[in-house]
Amino acid sequence: MKGYSMEAVAALLSYCMSSIMMTLTNKYVLSVHKFNLNFFLLGCQSLICVCLLLFCRSIGWVKFRQVERRNLIQWYPVSLMLVLMIYTGSKSIQYLKISMFTIFKNLTIILVAIGEQRMFGRSITKLMAFSFSLMVLSSIIGGYNDISFNARGFAWMMLNCLTSAGYVLYMKKKIKNVDFRDFDTVYYNNLISTPIFMFLSLMTENWNEFMQDYFGDGEYVEMKDKLAAGIILSYSTAWALRVTASTTYSMVGALNKLPVAISGMLFMKSEKEVNNGGVFSILLAFLSGLLYSYSQITLQTPKSIPLANEKR
Repeated sequence: MKGYSMEAVAALLSYCMSSIMMTLTNKYVLSVHKFNLNFFLLGCQSLICVCLLLFCRSIGWVKFRQVERRNLIQWYPVSLMLVLMIYTGSKSIQYLKISMFTIFKNLTIILVAIGEQRMFGRSITKLMAFSFSLMVLSSIIGGYNDISFNARGFAWMMLNCLTSAGYVLYMKKKIKNVDFRDFDTVYYNNLISTPIFMFLSLMTENWNEFMQDYFGDGEYVEMKDKLAAGIILSYSTAWALRVTASTTYSMVGALNKLPVAISGMLFMKSEKEVNNGGVFSILLAFLSGLLYSYSQITLQTPKSIPLANEKR
């Protein structure tokens, strides 16, 4: 990290802080304020991400391919899986505590690993298997000690784990056919998912109630806060991916799970009631994530994403 140490640290700190802010904002808007236009909000975030990527490309920060009809058709099923993943995730965090959401999200890693073993012949090391056992144990302890147990939230969480694993596995299989790079994937995912979210919003969500409750009374600050959080997170993610190795980015993502869970306890009134078992499950989930990230790093040589101004 000698060549870009200060920028890398700044980018990763920005990513961590924006991730925490996005999680808290999602929880507040969807659960506390009971915002009812979920699809619309997700569509706005996808649209903002597309605009941000186009802006970054225009100033030479990132590179990704132009829109091609063939690629749109090939990538459409992947983006549809992404839509399901994002929606089930937003419903999960609406009904579950942030700490429980963080703990159970680890189960997706296990499903992906099993899927990769079956589909691509990828091996599961002893360290991976040990980290998986800790993930399962943390989920059992967390669910057992959850004071405010919500069956609907756990049902959405299971659906989110399944759709998340399905999205990752299908994307890995499809990405070889279209030869996408990181920013190609992000761009096409958001470009395709934007009209899907908007269409679903128009077909299924109550716009009359929204206009009366939010614009009629002027109570739409929360929506703007959530969109702003989405912009900052999209920018900081792209920045972190650009200036750090992918393995460093993954490890920071694992490390960030603990402060995300703690932030929910500190800033969300509904999440302050937690017993010793709940705290232990959070720490166990954090440790299992670290072990899994380390096992991934030992399997592959870190490859940094080239800067946009580097010659290829």
